Amino acid sequence: MPGAPGLHVGVIVGSWSFYWVLVAHRCFRPRLPHTGYTGRTGQHRARGEGGSGMSGAAGSASMGLLFVARTGGPCAVRLRWAALWSVLGLALWLALGADSARSAPPPVTCTADLAGRPGSPLVAPDGTIYLPVGLVGVDTAGYLYRFNADCTQRWRATLNILPSSTTPAIGIDGRIYVHGNGLGGNIVAIEKMHAINPSDGSIAWTYEFNGGAGIFTSSDQSTPRVAPDGTIYVGSIDTGLHAINPNGTLKWARYPGGSIESSPALAQDGTIYIVDVCTSL
Repeated sequence: MPGAPGLHVGVIVGSWSFYWVLVAHRCFRPRLPHTGYTGRTGQHRARGEGGSGMSGAAGSASMGLLFVARTGGPCAVRLRWAALWSVLGLALWLALGADSARSAPPPVTCTADLAGRPGSPLVAPDGTIYLPVGLVGVDTAGYLYRFNADCTQRWRATLNILPSSTTPAIGIDGRIYVHGNGLGGNIVAIEKMHAINPSDGSIAWTYEFNGGAGIFTSSDQSTPRVAPDGTIYVGSIDTGLHAINPNGTLKWARYPGGSIESSPALAQDGTIYIVDVCTSL
């Protein structure tokens, strides 16, 4: 039931505290320190009222008081039970306390039907959700969905690529860049990147990698990164890092030696970091 773990923790702590108060009251008594030190570490002899003696292990001495524990008779049993209850209580407290500290998962607020294997969504600053759909080797068609925050569909754009192995990127002009394998086949196809108009899902331009020739497909593709000046940086299976202008023309390309399936990282000083399949940075 709701709040039950917290209630259990409270009962454990309350019971443990009460039992230790009872043990302390029955088995620990303050005495004034005196010269009856026996010479053995931690052992004292206290003189009670009326001159009767009482032996025990000193718990602490503070402000002129000596706390002496009765270690025999019923107190020995009480101390053993108190120690056992402390261990069990601590274990239960940790178990139930950790469970009560775990927050409940948030509810699912909305869902949407998709026509293929989805990739990772992009959430625009206005809350719009862009979701690529279509995985190489699984689907035969690729799409880009635009959803409102409540999962209602604004439009679905049909693409000439299978883009679900990447995440879309948004340009400085609001266009959405989607990169993926071509539709020509599951082994060899033309790798492409589309620029999508956010208003209606139409394709503004298409950039083809490897000079427009077919290239091996991959279940992992580089996600585009957009620099502050609008340049789009994206890696390719053709081993190149491509810098593409916002109008879809090639700015430059560098080929470090291995296919680039990872996404470029842009430093504040303009440095671009990439990792190719040869694990070179």
